[in-house]
Amino acid sequence: MVDTFDRWFVAFNKALLVFLLASMTALVFANVVARYVFGTSFGWAEELSRFAMIWTAFLGAGLALRYGQLVAVEAMQAVVPERTAQILRWASVAVVAVFLVALAVLGAQFVGFSWQNHTPVLQISRGLPYLAVPLGAAFALMHLALGLRRVVQGEWLILEDLDREPAGAGSPDPRDAR
Repeated sequence: MVDTFDRWFVAFNKALLVFLLASMTALVFANVVARYVFGTSFGWAEELSRFAMIWTAFLGAGLALRYGQLVAVEAMQAVVPERTAQILRWASVAVVAVFLVALAVLGAQFVGFSWQNHTPVLQISRGLPYLAVPLGAAFALMHLALGLRRVVQGEWLILEDLDREPAGAGSPDPRDAR
């Protein structure tokens, strides 16, 4: 059941990212064409594409974290015994989890403070774009929890393996292929 949820969650997260990136690309392209071909532009396109970029960054960070695609310093892990490296990874997970919980809580508070204010062009609540912060942190926490075993064991999937690799199965370390 966890594996099914895991696959669904990853697929949902990826679909959201694809939708946001495609929407942002189409919107910016259409605005450029309208500006240079027709001499007019959509006043709301820049603001909406900026909001889509914010959402993309926060929703994509969880996937990047889960699959080891964020910047990491592994030099210390390489020179200490495996047991010590595993303790370091547990400590890293704890620090990241505390940070993400704080980000989710403080982000939710910020959304609450800004909900009554409106954006200059679209006149939507400022809380909507800021909602990306707590939701992105919650997504990252979920990815961290679902990928915890891999993180602690130092196993990472490369992005091409996301659809092929079952959540509970082990995989070869992609660093070995380098």
